[in-house]
Amino acid sequence: MLDLVCVILLFAYFVLTTAVAVNPEVKVAGAIAGVLAVGGLILMAVLAGHPERLGQWSGRLARVLPGRAAEIVSDLVKTFAEGLAVMRRPGPMLMSFGLSILLWLSIAFGIWFTSRAFDLTFAFSGSFLVMMFLVVGVAVPTPAGVGSFHWMYRLAVTSVFNAPPDGAAAAAIVLHAVSFLPISLLGLVFMAQDGMTLTKLKQMKSTAEAEEHPHQAGKGGVQ
Repeated sequence: MLDLVCVILLFAYFVLTTAVAVNPEVKVAGAIAGVLAVGGLILMAVLAGHPERLGQWSGRLARVLPGRAAEIVSDLVKTFAEGLAVMRRPGPMLMSFGLSILLWLSIAFGIWFTSRAFDLTFAFSGSFLVMMFLVVGVAVPTPAGVGSFHWMYRLAVTSVFNAPPDGAAAAAIVLHAVSFLPISLLGLVFMAQDGMTLTKLKQMKSTAEAEEHPHQAGKGGVQ
């Protein structure tokens, strides 16, 4: 949630302060999104102090849903309520929010520097817009965002900043490599340090799923 709020606020900052010609409807949408993001944080802080309200709402919703759907909703609400516990501790929550902002600013710098390397020049705040496009792109279920990442970057810089298509395509490929390869390699190194392998991770996942849904595991064993 903090990551989502950060991205939306940075996007809102861009559309409200940029000198680039932006459709008025987009500016209004950015302002509304920013207000909703802040309002969402306030709502979560309120719910964190009264977790019983979440239980009441989920109970009412579960009564009108089929059995399996009601179980899923209950699990989601329980997990969400547990996550809200940090909201009752302002210090760690503010620290997490600050770290999230720094993280997304570092991503924005990566977008900006890579774009400039290909002579795609725009203000640093323009990377907030590109970042919003990329968040949507990587949400598409493709391996490591291949295809959707490149398409959304190219769409952002060509439609808003009038970048040449060939330069935008080349920058998208390099930015994707810069964004994914280093963290993937570091992840493998840290996994090796902890004695982890891909096979062991799959086993851990299976064990966790069996513990979370023991009745399903039991049915599978009988079959």
